[in-house]
Amino acid sequence: MSRSLDVSAHGKEISSTHQRILQKDATISWALYGFDRGSNALNVEATGAEGLEELAEEFDDGKVQYAFARVQDPNTKLPKYVFISWCGQGVPVFRKGMVGAQISEVQRVLDSYHVSVIARSEEDVRPEEIMDQVARSSGSQYSYHSKPHQPPSAQKPLPSAKPNFGRKLRCS
Repeated sequence: MSRSLDVSAHGKEISSTHQRILQKDATISWALYGFDRGSNALNVEATGAEGLEELAEEFDDGKVQYAFARVQDPNTKLPKYVFISWCGQGVPVFRKGMVGAQISEVQRVLDSYHVSVIARSEEDVRPEEIMDQVARSSGSQYSYHSKPHQPPSAQKPLPSAKPNFGRKLRCS
C-alpha cells in the first residue's frame, strides 16, 4: 500500500458531494469519506440529509474516515460547515501513523469549513458536542432580549459635570 493519499481515483464524486453540501442542496447535508480496501484512494462511503445524528452512526471503529457536514449555527442561524477527522480505536497502528500526514491534504480537498473536529471515539462525534463547538466558533452570542454585558473596564466614564457658577445659559 502506497503511503501517499490518492484523491484523484474518486475525485469527481468527492468534489460533487462536497459542492452539493456547500451549495445547500436539500438532499444532502453530510458526506462520509473513507478508503478503498488496501489502498489510500479516498472515496465517498455514505451521504445523508438527516443531520449529525445520522452521520454519527456511520463512523466505524476500525477505520480512518473523514466527514464534511452542513449544520445551522445556533447563534446566528446561518449555515456552518464542519470537517471531522475520525481515527477509530480499532485502526491498525501503521494506518494511524499515516493519518497525521494525510489530514492536511484531505482538509485542502474538503475546504471551506468553520469547525474542525478530531474524533477518536463516539463521544467525540456526539451531535451535542459538535454543535457546542459550532456555537463557540461563531464568536458572537446574539441575543435581542438581554442587554449586552460590558466588563467594567470597557465602560466609558461619564463626562464630569462642570459647575455653573452664575453663568446664564442662552438659548438660540
